[in-house]
Amino acid sequence: MEKFEKTPSQVAALLERWFHKYVAEGREPENFGLFTGLPAEVQQQLISLMALPVREIPVFVLTVTADRFVVNTTERFLLIADAAVESLAYTDFHSHSGYLHLSPSEEGEHHVKAEGRQQDFKMLKNDGTAVIWSIATGRAGFKFWNVTKKCDIIGRKYIIRED
Repeated sequence: MEKFEKTPSQVAALLERWFHKYVAEGREPENFGLFTGLPAEVQQQLISLMALPVREIPVFVLTVTADRFVVNTTERFLLIADAAVESLAYTDFHSHSGYLHLSPSEEGEHHVKAEGRQQDFKMLKNDGTAVIWSIATGRAGFKFWNVTKKCDIIGRKYIIRED
């Protein structure tokens, strides 16, 4: 497969286009948005925890809890939980297979569209293994799913070069 060169800025613009395709402006869920929309102090805290290389740009973020975030950069998914960081590079990402199971709410509902909950979410890697992270359910979780389902394209089609 032919690969194309892209700068980090071009990849960030592509991710932002995908974001705006699936998240109507002015109707963003509170806990899923562009990284630049976070308060400056939260951005700085996450940047220090992620320790990104200079060329890697954080683009959007899913806030799961006050101390648990999934950040999409120009090169990978990052799970930040309790000051620990896990990552999944787009070059290793194959696809999502969605929420693993539906655990009932206090009301007995088995529904991943319920707001304010967390469920295990499965992301498949190219080697056939899976990464499972607990993410938000409801609108934010489904917007995250829709926006990031094409991140494999970045890993398969693009070589990221310096700006």
